[in-house]
Amino acid sequence: MAPATALTRIWFSALLNMNRTSGRGLLSPKGAQGLMQLMPGTARRFGVRRPYDVAENIKGGTQYLKELMAMLDGRVNLVLASYNAGEGAVLKYGRSVPPYKETREYVKRSASGMESTGANPPGQ
Repeated sequence: MAPATALTRIWFSALLNMNRTSGRGLLSPKGAQGLMQLMPGTARRFGVRRPYDVAENIKGGTQYLKELMAMLDGRVNLVLASYNAGEGAVLKYGRSVPPYKETREYVKRSASGMESTGANPPGQ
């Protein structure tokens, strides 16, 4: 599914499934687009020109996750928080999960979803 990014299949699948089943559809109220829920700026940053093209969206999302994993030393809770709130928010709060209710719930739901599938993020 995403061999070039060093993400395990199960971990990636759990995250993708959480995004897909969150009830937001393909466009979030905040403007995130496609299955990987990429914000337009993030999509551009990773070369995604058609955010609703499944392959392009997944490729961009996995590249973003790979970058976050490297930037945050594989700290899964921070990767999830960055994916939800943006890495700027995580850096602003001293490399910790920002105090945003939505982000904290996202991290908790995502981590729980990964545990229930037996997913082990890279390096875990």
